[in-house]
Amino acid sequence: MAIIEDGDLPHFQLGFVESPHPRDAPLAIEHFPTKIGGKPLWLNPRTPLDPAKLTCGACSAPMILLMQIYTAEDFPEEAYHRYLYLFVCRKGACHRGDRRLCTRVFRAQLPLDNDFYETDPDTEETTIKPAYSSTAATTCAVCGAAASKRCAACQKTWYCSRDHQYAHWTHAGHKEQCSRTTTATDVTSRLVRAKLLFPELEVVSEPELSESERIAAAAAAEGSATHNALVPLLRAPAVPEEYEDSETGVDRAFLKFQHRIDMYPKQVLRYLRVDPELDPEPLFVAAEEKPDLERVAPCPRCGAKRELECQVLSTVLAYLPLDVTDENSFDFGTYFVLTCPENCELKGEYAEEVVLRQDFSSDGMSSLAQRAEKAKEVLKEKEEAENDAE
Repeated sequence: MAIIEDGDLPHFQLGFVESPHPRDAPLAIEHFPTKIGGKPLWLNPRTPLDPAKLTCGACSAPMILLMQIYTAEDFPEEAYHRYLYLFVCRKGACHRGDRRLCTRVFRAQLPLDNDFYETDPDTEETTIKPAYSSTAATTCAVCGAAASKRCAACQKTWYCSRDHQYAHWTHAGHKEQCSRTTTATDVTSRLVRAKLLFPELEVVSEPELSESERIAAAAAAEGSATHNALVPLLRAPAVPEEYEDSETGVDRAFLKFQHRIDMYPKQVLRYLRVDPELDPEPLFVAAEEKPDLERVAPCPRCGAKRELECQVLSTVLAYLPLDVTDENSFDFGTYFVLTCPENCELKGEYAEEVVLRQDFSSDGMSSLAQRAEKAKEVLKEKEEAENDAE
């Protein structure tokens, strides 16, 4: 195991939503973004995922993209460009049963020398080769999966399934636009992004500063108005002392999770495979029903033991248009993504990896509710103070 000196935190990479406002135009593949929602940006445009692999095993509806994570690797050359695609069924009821049926993750990768991208290894600037568009496969107008069904009226819009053909016709404006559609991409794409998919939001990364680095940053700010307030927080232990010997039945795993998240409350992703000398450190959201990250099936292609690569946090839910009052709304505590550490060769195909889910305990849910109420009180007091000042 990696040794963390002086109680320092591991130097993982954290993902943050760059802007909470949905984009007017989709992100471009040549920038290799990490993102929430929208249609998948396929690394290899000739081989979008087969919709059969993206069908919820619980309700048979097409799953949609929750997050697409760019995870380029130095080794092997095959993984110079690398993506993880995490898909979920947005129906909360499906996640109450066997979660493997409604959540799937896939790995895709390409070497530096490929048919679609011209990348300068020194500047890492990338341009798209003509083959990216000229040889791209037909994809679903709704979800971006491989498409085999075409609108009988306009003969230009393709779908992966009857579900998405019906949804596009009734909820995304294709009924009104069909006769006027001149290309496969029309004004209904905005309605698709708004109504049928999770909003597309770019995720940017920053390092999670170690304990010593955070204290050094505070020391550098000495003399500022915030310095005295920062240092006690930065020196706080991983779990607050008042809970060390607690006998109140508080879920200490949740407390550790919440304390770590509170340092960077807007993080939605924790990327843990950053250094071969550093063991990934999962943050469990509850002491009970912890998924066993050691007992997962090895890679079926090369036999390597899969390892924890990243963790998607429930903070991402705040950026999704979900009805929190609906008990059937999509919800989760955290997702752990485990992948082949050898990045074994795929030859243009996708490797399905392992995703495990954990939900909050009743103690954790109660604590989250209390924090939400406290946040409301603070905001209310702030508004009242501002009104009094006026």
